[in-house]
Amino acid sequence: MDQSLPNAVDLAGLLGRGIQPGIAAQVEARLVAPARELLGRRSKSLRGRLVAVACDLIQEQPTLTRLAAVEKASAAMELLHAGSLIIDDIQDGSPQRRGGPSLHLVYGVPSALCTGNWLYFWPMRLLADLGLDALDELRVLKCYNAALEKAHYGQALDLSVKVDALERSEVSAYCNAVIAWKTGTITGLAMSLGAIVGGADAAEEAALRSFGERFGMALQMFDDLGDLLGRIEPSKRYEDLRQRKPNAVWALAAESSDDEQFAAFRCAVAQVDSEPQLLTAWLEAHEITARARRQIDQDMTEALLSLQNALGVSADHQPLRALRQLAESLIDAY
Repeated sequence: MDQSLPNAVDLAGLLGRGIQPGIAAQVEARLVAPARELLGRRSKSLRGRLVAVACDLIQEQPTLTRLAAVEKASAAMELLHAGSLIIDDIQDGSPQRRGGPSLHLVYGVPSALCTGNWLYFWPMRLLADLGLDALDELRVLKCYNAALEKAHYGQALDLSVKVDALERSEVSAYCNAVIAWKTGTITGLAMSLGAIVGGADAAEEAALRSFGERFGMALQMFDDLGDLLGRIEPSKRYEDLRQRKPNAVWALAAESSDDEQFAAFRCAVAQVDSEPQLLTAWLEAHEITARARRQIDQDMTEALLSLQNALGVSADHQPLRALRQLAESLIDAY
């Protein structure tokens, strides 16, 4: 991944003729070094892997040129995702990310903010150098820009309300909109990029993007449950609940209860620091984890079948099996 980030020499060339080496080095230290640190921490690299799988679904034996393009597009997706995490941590005041302190706590908010924003733009340099023809290059950049725009709408919704202020009947739709726009959109983008690199037509690319969006929503649901249980990053346990942020736990709670029961859920959340057993008991009584698993299994089965039909392949198609196995392994990891 480090090879996808510029060093001081690269930056000197980008900043223009006559730039002193010390100036470029300062930019690298202030802008690139924080990104390099975050990218060096453990990660599933999901979005990069989806680029490769989507390309294989369109072209089972891609040329060396397309394989090189997949590598760059995969790196672009991981960089974009890292940037979104940095910004998200600043906005949420999160103390930890990927097993270490959030970058705004290490480098300060101004530097972390600059790095996070820059990581929205640097991937465009990689995507403009995939070796595709002009039309496909334009498709790639239009997909990227459209996804970033839509993801910001999701982030705006995420920041707009405390979800416990909504009526129970409003909670599920609101939370699912946030998840779809913030997470589903970016996962769909990964599939779109892989599809275009593989030579997909518009219909094939749309089918892969749709699957990616649904897959992203499923993973976000498990991620939200994981934060609730504290299995992945214990220090972040209950973080989203404390902040009353729209997420899958609130949506599932609203869907699986009546108004009186949901009021009890709100009370349990309010007391989660002093009496966490109240929340645990409520979640167990309403079978939230089991409900989430059933919902995700059903949605992924439907999404894979829809993709299979759209691409006109059999259930035993090797790249489709690889996608199914990737989905199952990631879901099981949560």
